[in-house]
Amino acid sequence: VNKLRHRGKWNARPRDAANLAQWLSWTYERPLSWQVVDIDAPLAELCDAPVLYISGAGACEFTAAQTDKLRDYVLRGGLIISEAAANSAEFTLDMQECCRSMFPDAALTPLGKDHPLLAGPGAADSLGGAVAVDNGIRPLVIHSPMELSGSLQMGYDRGDARSNAIYEALARIYLYSTDNG
Repeated sequence: VNKLRHRGKWNARPRDAANLAQWLSWTYERPLSWQVVDIDAPLAELCDAPVLYISGAGACEFTAAQTDKLRDYVLRGGLIISEAAANSAEFTLDMQECCRSMFPDAALTPLGKDHPLLAGPGAADSLGGAVAVDNGIRPLVIHSPMELSGSLQMGYDRGDARSNAIYEALARIYLYSTDNG
């Protein structure tokens, strides 16, 4: 799992990606790691992982070159998962604009409760109105306008059903993006 460093508040919850990677490793008994990659790093660094996690609280404006790099990452098989830390409406609007720039012919559509990625108890509710850009074959970008990182920061199995559902929903998305690998 790669966590993207970008201009703005990208690291409001510094242990979110680490906790998710650790939980996935324990749960699926497979070694999994995470790293921070900079938006201006070479494309090859972004392609180190099948999932690029973008968190943000506040403005997040990507340059045209950065948007092109994100598009290239997705077109090479990667999946972008973004979330609005602290339920940041400004970040959500900026991510919607980024998606429109990357894929002008594709619309952000709600991930309904019947979507295979959200199968399971509480998954659709846990991702808080998630939307996706889909090319008809697979999701390319998934964005949650509700904060996920707070639950990831706190860890799994604290007796919090919503937090546990977030972990489980993100696990399904990760497994989907790696063909259950």
